[in-house]
Amino acid sequence: MTTAAPIPPPPSQDTLLLVAYLSDRDVPCPACHYNLRGINSPACPECAAPVRLSIELELHRNLGLLISRIVALSLGAATTSVMVAFLAFGIYQTNYRGLGPPLQGWQQITLAMVSPPILLGTLCTTLVLITRKRRRTAFLALDHTKARKRTAATWAWVMVSFSAWFTLLILVLP
Repeated sequence: MTTAAPIPPPPSQDTLLLVAYLSDRDVPCPACHYNLRGINSPACPECAAPVRLSIELELHRNLGLLISRIVALSLGAATTSVMVAFLAFGIYQTNYRGLGPPLQGWQQITLAMVSPPILLGTLCTTLVLITRKRRRTAFLALDHTKARKRTAATWAWVMVSFSAWFTLLILVLP
């Protein structure tokens, strides 16, 4: 008497959905990047890694850009703080200790008009970006092209800030 082979259980609803989804799509295996088009089981035929169908946001895609923005703004805030301290010390040395020619009127006006907007803009932008979770989440959910453009704009703002500070430093301090 021969025994009959055990009947495998029917595939689950998840497996059926996965097979139907991959029947006409080119999707790489998350582990080995093998093309999973047309698979019949919830495992990669190349590396045997389990595969499942899920809906997720691609938040990780823009994470590097978010970190880059935070680094840029932090560098801008740090440079701004150092430049304000350096300029204040230079003004103190030249005007009050007599260690150089005193600042002329146009130098003082330039310093007074340019310093606060650069300082406040950089510091406020940095604080808003770092502290507002909703803004971070919205940035992470952006289309990658828009996120790249915003990151480039952030770095451009920091470079303009650096340039303005160094120009101001050269113009104002003797």
